[in-house]
Amino acid sequence: MAQKWVAAHRSLCYPCLSQTAERDESAEIEEKGCPMKIEEQTIGSMVVVSLDGRVDGSTAPDLEKHISAVVERGDTQILLDCSQMDYISSAGLRVVLVGAKKCQQGGGKLTLCTLRATCKSVMEVSGFLTMLDYYDTREGALAAQS
Repeated sequence: MAQKWVAAHRSLCYPCLSQTAERDESAEIEEKGCPMKIEEQTIGSMVVVSLDGRVDGSTAPDLEKHISAVVERGDTQILLDCSQMDYISSAGLRVVLVGAKKCQQGGGKLTLCTLRATCKSVMEVSGFLTMLDYYDTREGALAAQS
């Protein structure tokens, strides 16, 4: 059964699987289901949402709910810290776009920082880095908002 799951996983998440195949952690991935961890911290008027793991079809709804909850409580200045984000799918890109629009409608904006090379490439190719503010460091993003 694990081989069938891994084969399906490979077709959906090739960058992740190539790393896990090298480390031979396919059983661990099956148990964890490639989760994403979301942490939140408020720094001044900016809400920093840190992503750890994969933003894909199974985890994107959780991120969308989290961003919506932040905006609904009146915090429309959001910084997505992607330093620990391993992968982003089209579902994740959609959530980032929807989140940016919600922030903008509330008078704020969604900013990105610290993208890993593979995720940064996806964001560049999809045009997101021309639509959203992006900073190489969290400190740079926070300083720009002050």
